[in-house]
Amino acid sequence: MPRSCESQVLARSNVGQVELCSCGSVHLGVGPLSLRIDPVAFLRVVDMLVEARSSLGRGVTQAGSPVAFGAPIDAD
Repeated sequence: MPRSCESQVLARSNVGQVELCSCGSVHLGVGPLSLRIDPVAFLRVVDMLVEARSSLGRGVTQAGSPVAFGAPIDAD
């Protein structure tokens, strides 16, 4: 008989939640998107998102173009 997984909510907001499952995977839910990934991959995704947030905070893309919510804007 398959055993049922139990999860612990690690974080929750109005956009989604992160849960740690008893099977060892991390469940990331954002809107209609649901990912079940191992903890190491989750931490890599977090690092990538932190880097993206920092880039948006500086108002530049990796190519150096100014951005506003991901769309190029005129630089005067």
